[in-house]
Amino acid sequence: MVRGDCIDIKEIDEVAHLVDAQSARLLWYVWGQRHASLDELRRLLGNASHAEVLSKIINVINPKARHIMERPILVYERSAVDYYTGDHVFYSWWLNEEATGVYRPHAGNGSAQARHWPGP
Repeated sequence: MVRGDCIDIKEIDEVAHLVDAQSARLLWYVWGQRHASLDELRRLLGNASHAEVLSKIINVINPKARHIMERPILVYERSAVDYYTGDHVFYSWWLNEEATGVYRPHAGNGSAQARHWPGP
């Protein structure tokens, strides 16, 4: 069920309880860090392969999130600004944009937009 514009921590918890322990660990890590590179997530799982990490996101975490929230919970961004830190982050996985307030200068008609981010 869609519950507004922001991902609620209860939704993250709900998805985390429906997936295996490693997938839940990935999800909570991205929640805590706001974004993570594929290498960070690989190391988090004990130097798993990139394919193993991607499989967890694509085949385990996001399908469960779609069932609960009607959208994926983790999204890949080639370039985004973390408004909490001001860092320009490249090639990372983020919570879906409704939760991160990601700035995308290349999105849509070229106009930059900031969306609501509920904070840490």
